[in-house]
Amino acid sequence: MCSSDLRTLYYRLLKLLALPIHPLFVYDGKNKPLTKRNKTVKAYGTSTLDEMSKELIQAFLFPYHTAPGEAEAECALLQRRGVVDAVMSQDVDTLMFGSTTTLRDWSKEGTKGSKAPSHVNVLRAEETLTNTGLDSDGMILVALLSGGDYNTEGIPGFGPSLSCEIARAKFGTE
Repeated sequence: MCSSDLRTLYYRLLKLLALPIHPLFVYDGKNKPLTKRNKTVKAYGTSTLDEMSKELIQAFLFPYHTAPGEAEAECALLQRRGVVDAVMSQDVDTLMFGSTTTLRDWSKEGTKGSKAPSHVNVLRAEETLTNTGLDSDGMILVALLSGGDYNTEGIPGFGPSLSCEIARAKFGTE
């Protein structure tokens, strides 16, 4: 997160104040894996900008929570337990982690100065299952077999197509 990200967060927080929602911000915790897609990610507690964003969120009187590990997994758990109604994230792994409703790509429509409403893409686990035949267990199996964020190689000989077919046969559940 850079200073322009903080500025964007500030304006998004202003917009949230006008909406009939109660957001909960979730940050990655100390048990988050240190590599993702073969790249080293920042270690827990090392970002001054993360700390600044927490202060900004608190100034708006919004709560934040630090997950034990990856924030997306924690958000999905909070949603499944009914603590939150939906998860807002750019990472569709939230569906793999079991979120039933994920909001993605929140952006302003139209041109600068437009008063058009903001919009989001809504990803629903039920629709994903209907459209792809994959539930969260199946998505996990696909990531294990063909590669995912934390093991990009997967198992030799298991590409995405074969992995999806195996997952659709419900081997992820078994």
